[in-house]
Parts: sequence; structure tokens; C-alpha cells
Amino acid sequence: METIIKISLFFSLVAGVSQVQDVKPELKNSTQAQIIQAEPVKPIEVVPQAPTVVEPQTPEAYAEQKVTERWGAEHWDSFNKLVHKESGYRVDAENPSSGAYGIPQCLPVSKCIAEYPDFKTNPISQINWMLDYVADRYGNPINALNFHLSHNWY
Repeated sequence: METIIKISLFFSLVAGVSQVQDVKPELKNSTQAQIIQAEPVKPIEVVPQAPTVVEPQTPEAYAEQKVTERWGAEHWDSFNKLVHKESGYRVDAENPSSGAYGIPQCLPVSKCIAEYPDFKTNPISQINWMLDYVADRYGNPINALNFHLSHNWY
């Protein structure tokens, strides 16, 4: 059985023609090599696709992502319980007696607005403020929730 080497010529593909050379090893450098012309290569059709639409996250999903990134998944339950005790993720939650406002029940609200000008209307700003507050004051959400359970405020 004789061995035949097939060589694809890249430049012929670029030109739109597929050529394959069947070359017997003893004829590899010979002028007797046979060239076989195949069917032209069909161009690839590129179909544009619509951009992917990413749905905005809920405030709760955003909070879970950020808590997990910052402290680990084991802190999510405590953070989530704390938010549900304070505001239930209501951006406009307001304590009528103290004036605490928003998801984190920030007091005074002017302090939060100084850091986040859109604090009163943006749940992401409120959650970011709360994440920083919990980190600065308690170290992590587990400690913050434990304090809240003992004192009924945090």
C-alpha cells in the first residue's frame, strides 16, 4: 500500500478554491505531483444578532451579590434578616418617630444624602451605604444582626 500525503493550500482557500495535492512521498519535490481541484469554498454568512438585554437586579439580589462578595455567603442570611426587620427593602420606608429612612433606615438621612446624593430614590445607593455602615460599625452582618436582636436597633 502506498502512502499519500495530502497538503491543503491555505492561499487557495482564501482565493475561494479548495485545492488538495495528492503527493506520493517519492514525488513530493517532483513536477509530477497531481493537483486535484475541488468545489469552491462557500463564504460564511455572518448574521448580526440583537444585543443581549440584561434585566436590572432587584435590590435584594444586588444586596446578596455584594454581601457575598464582601463577607462570604454565610453572612447573607443575617444581612437579609436585618433588612427585612428594618424596611423590607422598601426604598421609601420611613420611621415616623425617628425619621430614619430607606432600606437601611439611615439616621439622619442628611448624612446618607451627603455620601449618596440620590440616596432617597436609589436602592443601590441605599444598599451600598448600608454595606459600608455595617462594615464600619459592626465588622460584618452577623455582628450587626446580633446587636439588633439585643437592642432592637443597629
